[in-house]
Amino acid sequence: MTTKKQLKKYARFGILIAIFELILLFIFVDFFKIFYLIAVTMAFIISSATGFFLQKKYTFCNKKKCVFRQYTKYLTIYFIGLIINLILVGFIVSLLNVWYIFAQLIANFILFYWYFYANKHFTFK
Repeated sequence: MTTKKQLKKYARFGILIAIFELILLFIFVDFFKIFYLIAVTMAFIISSATGFFLQKKYTFCNKKKCVFRQYTKYLTIYFIGLIINLILVGFIVSLLNVWYIFAQLIANFILFYWYFYANKHFTFK
């Protein structure tokens, strides 16, 4: 499959995963009153676990049996992304006075290509 087709599939599943993440984030902050950066982390962990299986099976059509090794690589990429994400969301919310949901959307958009290319060339190669 070409990179362009994979990128389109990655974006489609990424949008679904991002919506799921934003719903979790909203619930954690507005209903459970969890500090937004902790809530970002919690939503991120849950949604990235879901994303791994969707991206492995449908985007990269990866049939390798080394799931634990791939998941470890995936978590490494997402941990780096989480740190960048927390810095971005914290900066956007506290310094720019932007709503935390919108800040998360901006961070997701900024990190989109990092996740795609890192997963394509490291996790699922």
